[in-house]
Amino acid sequence: MQLYLLRHGRAASQSRWQGDDLDRPLTAEGMSAMRDIGRAMRTLGLRFDAVWSSPYVRALETARAVTESQEGNASIEVVESLVVYGDGAAVVSRLGKRADVRSVLMVAHEPILGDLLSMLVAGSLDCEFRIGTGALAKLTIDELRWGRCASLDWILQPTHLLEIAAGERESNGAS
Repeated sequence: MQLYLLRHGRAASQSRWQGDDLDRPLTAEGMSAMRDIGRAMRTLGLRFDAVWSSPYVRALETARAVTESQEGNASIEVVESLVVYGDGAAVVSRLGKRADVRSVLMVAHEPILGDLLSMLVAGSLDCEFRIGTGALAKLTIDELRWGRCASLDWILQPTHLLEIAAGERESNGAS
């Protein structure tokens, strides 16, 4: 199984946001960058059987932005356990019940994404891996469980992904 962990794009400032954090959206720049990152993911040949997102607005907007350029456009499934301080064990348990899924993109937040990465790669939450805003990690899992079961193939920072997207635009003659 291929597991891709994507942290949401740049969101409105927490200190300036007046509403519930659940409703805090991406900025215009964040939305544009995530669309470009979606194009980079397509250029890299990434395909997903499932796309799971936190219910927070900024994560859902990110999931929509990156999947709009994907072939087959897998539907986005809201997973309550992917909230900021979510339950990684519940996420893994839910994924384990999906025999039809060989490649899944999870769009969420820190610290839940770092906790998933730490537990699945190192078998411990003590590693404290963190995924930056707009960064994408790829894990390969042989036998899924809540514990060490994955190898970390790579982490691409948003700058890398945006460079890939810019190269695609140049090769297609767009400016």
